[in-house]
Amino acid sequence: MRKIDLTNYDYEGQTFHVAPSLVAILFSPPKLDAREVLRLDELARRIETTEDPTILLEEVDYARIVKGLNATDLQPHGRSVVEFIRRILDAPNVSVEEKH
Repeated sequence: MRKIDLTNYDYEGQTFHVAPSLVAILFSPPKLDAREVLRLDELARRIETTEDPTILLEEVDYARIVKGLNATDLQPHGRSVVEFIRRILDAPNVSVEEKH
């Protein structure tokens, strides 16, 4: 599983909102079939409703986020998105044990 830090951060006096930005990039890929849109919406709702400062994602959901990131035009945001990109691409792998 991958662990992504959802806490907001400041860049040059502006607050960068991580969770809403993650949700926004999910729907960036140019061609999404209807089932994938539903899966992405489920993931988006999970991101929006988490109360933790981090979120654990299975590899398939992490891959969806990376796909959305790669399909997004980050140009207008400049360097303010460097930390955001780093949090996604450098998200640590964590092992999780099932509770019995």
